[in-house]
Amino acid sequence: MLALGGQAVIEGVMIKSPRYVTVAVRKGKSIKVKSTRFRSLAERNRIFGWPIIRGFAVFVEMLGAGFKALNYSAEQAGEGKRMNRNETLIATAIAVIMGLFLFVWLPYGLTSLMGLSERDSPLAFNLFDGIIKLAIFIIYIYLISLMDDVKRIFAYHGAEHKTVHCYEAGKKLTVTNVKRFSPIHLRCGTSFVLTVILISVALFSLIPFAVKAIWPGVYGLSTLPRLGSMLLIRMIALMPIIAVSYEVLRASSKAQDSILTRTISYPGRLIQKLTTREPDNSQIEVAIASVNEALRREGVSS
Repeated sequence: MLALGGQAVIEGVMIKSPRYVTVAVRKGKSIKVKSTRFRSLAERNRIFGWPIIRGFAVFVEMLGAGFKALNYSAEQAGEGKRMNRNETLIATAIAVIMGLFLFVWLPYGLTSLMGLSERDSPLAFNLFDGIIKLAIFIIYIYLISLMDDVKRIFAYHGAEHKTVHCYEAGKKLTVTNVKRFSPIHLRCGTSFVLTVILISVALFSLIPFAVKAIWPGVYGLSTLPRLGSMLLIRMIALMPIIAVSYEVLRASSKAQDSILTRTISYPGRLIQKLTTREPDNSQIEVAIASVNEALRREGVSS
């Protein structure tokens, strides 16, 4: 059985199979489907397939594939012209900077303003930092979920999960069969983001001890250079955090029914209740079209 991932796009669903990225978009009464050959970083260089390293590689691949899929879906849905390579890179850079601001710089700054010291109380500092990150994440998801366009994207998100569930259960991909499955999926990107936040609390708590050993003079710097240095260290530390989070979700997906997995995945599954909605039949049809085309391209029968 193939490992399928994906995401919801504007009026559609993107499915990433081992060798292809397939996007299906609803266009009136028809469904427009596009499949592009995908060559992973691990396929180009085996080092990117190694444990830990592969996590960050997959993250970068999904980020790139996701932006291209959103760009294509926006064009098909009539919401704008297709972005060129430079525009896509700029949009990606803006998204990354916004993510860093919301989930690294802002929580760190607010925690510092509370009077907590990362040097003297690393555990308390990073616990509050993590709580602020989680609050920002939940509030952001809740606020955008109130928008009509986003409600439809979240419904396509649910359709994607249901259809992948149906395929993984070995059932024929029909609307009736797909509707029986849950819109919550263990390997969802929402769960991934939450896992990153939780693991960052633990790893960031160790940073002050490492910094004291490697660069003890950093705490003697004036306020702005010191804060800037610590934020830069955190940004660099995001790479191993993303990698470890991927390995956690990967291991969990192989033992989905275990008590440990269900306990670890519970917060992520809970958050998915905000990021997924029950799809209608037409949205399920789009998700089925995307999965079917991905399987056809891979030479697998559905």
